[in-house]
Amino acid sequence: DPELQANLGILLAHLGRADEAAGRLRRAVELAPGFAAAHVELGKLERHRDVARAVHYEMGNATLCAEN
Repeated sequence: DPELQANLGILLAHLGRADEAAGRLRRAVELAPGFAAAHVELGKLERHRDVARAVHYEMGNATLCAEN
């Protein structure tokens, strides 16, 4: 059931389990390619993950600059 997969994905995302969440949301999209809500949630999750990676990268650079 694509709606169940999407709901599980959303729940997992809220619990901080991004990889599992993405898998469930991708499964929802596979089951129902026209399921817009699953596409939206997957996009939000990926955007959040990209921002988190960017912040982590920048924090690492700031630490390196402060140490030099």
